[in-house]
Amino acid sequence: MYGAKLQRLVQHYGQALEAQFPLLAQPAVAQPAVALADAALPIVYAQADGSMVFSDEGWREVKLGRVFELSALEQCAVAGQGGRINASTYCTQWLELEHFKPHFSQQVSYWQQQGRVVIFVSDGAIWLRTYLEQAHPGVPLVLDVYHAMAYVAQAAQAGLGSTNRRQAWVEEQGNQLKTIRLDNVLLAIGQLRLSALTRQGVVGYLRANADQMDYKHYLALG
Repeated sequence: MYGAKLQRLVQHYGQALEAQFPLLAQPAVAQPAVALADAALPIVYAQADGSMVFSDEGWREVKLGRVFELSALEQCAVAGQGGRINASTYCTQWLELEHFKPHFSQQVSYWQQQGRVVIFVSDGAIWLRTYLEQAHPGVPLVLDVYHAMAYVAQAAQAGLGSTNRRQAWVEEQGNQLKTIRLDNVLLAIGQLRLSALTRQGVVGYLRANADQMDYKHYLALG
């Protein structure tokens, strides 16, 4: 019952928003990509993820996209405690992925038409990379440091346990990643005593996303 109500609400308000903001109903227009190295223009970040929601029809996937300007980022006054995003534009679909893509692309194309540099922040999902290569070729894709370090921490937990050395080891690998030394991180992971399954998962993830992890370059560009 609740799943059907949720679906009706999403459809109702989605249609109302499209009527109120005609831009959202316009087809996406492909824009030329702006190289990350030329990011002197205002930056806009885009993210997308999915989750499974149980409905009357069983488990259904919901996709959610988020777009926000660099100026919306507010750092916490306490060092090392992150911050918050003050304003975002969201796009969601209670349907198949193919229904989500054009709606999200409309948001991306809008900002490109405004002369903004759009940078996608990824969790390493294959579907997101495939979607970007098809719909927005050339747009920079950056792996979220949090997800990269989650895999590094997984290796540390399995190989070093709860020893005092583990935290220092993880911090050192984080420093290595920020100076474009992924090979050093992979070498350090290779020296840990890990199961074949854990090693394959951690190393496979990092290697698969290596082209999205030029963090030194990203930091230099702000």
